[in-house]
Amino acid sequence: MMALQMCRKIKNKMYDEEIINGKVHSVFKTACNIITTDDELISILTCEKFISPMSVVVGTRKKFAQLGIKQNLPVRIIKKHILFKEINLDIDLSKTKIWDFKPNFNYIKDTEENIINKLRYIEEYMYRYGNSDGISNIVFCLGNYVEELKTYENNDISLNQYSKFIIHRITKFLKLCMDDDRENISEAAKKIIGFGPGLTPSADDFIVGLMTSFIYLSDYFGLDILKVYEFNKEIVKDIRNRTTLVSEKMLMFASVGEVSEGIKRLMKSFLSISEEKEFINSLIDVLNFGGTSGTDILSGIYVGSKIIVRKNVFRGMMEGES
Repeated sequence: MMALQMCRKIKNKMYDEEIINGKVHSVFKTACNIITTDDELISILTCEKFISPMSVVVGTRKKFAQLGIKQNLPVRIIKKHILFKEINLDIDLSKTKIWDFKPNFNYIKDTEENIINKLRYIEEYMYRYGNSDGISNIVFCLGNYVEELKTYENNDISLNQYSKFIIHRITKFLKLCMDDDRENISEAAKKIIGFGPGLTPSADDFIVGLMTSFIYLSDYFGLDILKVYEFNKEIVKDIRNRTTLVSEKMLMFASVGEVSEGIKRLMKSFLSISEEKEFINSLIDVLNFGGTSGTDILSGIYVGSKIIVRKNVFRGMMEGES
């Protein structure tokens, strides 16, 4: 089986180590996760998935279980091959395209007015097309607790059981974000990380979107991005064993802006001069992630963007339009 894309992180690891041993950690329809002996998580994804940090995309649409892959199956990575010897499966990495996992800040900035209009689109699409079985619907109620986070439209929405339980903790967490409170943000984050349905729990997905927007919007505004990285680092400090292993790794990557290609494309089309169709397509792509994951990530991007936006040159314009 040929690999189509491979994250540069894996290529670098292959250069550092001649042989990488591990076993299958978990298996899903379109993803298989390998845990190595040094506790790295490598994901094998089918070709309909966007590549992400520490992942390989292979040229098949078959479900991994159909290939005979199961939990605890031994795996060895050697000489540009991922080998599942017990089932005679070889993933060939020799001709794969290498994917850059770092944030993409190489774009022509769109106008401030257009950024606001795109935020309105994000809000509308979450309301109309999002999967609200996670915690994304808190977005439409945050304005009752934090005036600055009021939505553009007064959409009528009710909170599900997850959102009702977490909204006060989320609100406290967001207020600390708005105040750049590094002393208390870690404790507040620990009270929400790992909460909600899914392999990557909804609150974790929300935080992934939030931290990603902090990084990209801070670059857009020319803020001190090193301070943003430091703040994100505090958010994810001491999260080990507080959530799933897959989600833990995802949060750590996102804290430095390392996210899937689908999210990178959305952030670029959101902040750059781009065709409306390109932005809408990238927005829909993220909404379609997993079950609730895409909508929860998008809700974090939306809220995080508004937090950064309101601290900067949009303040008067945004408040006048809310």
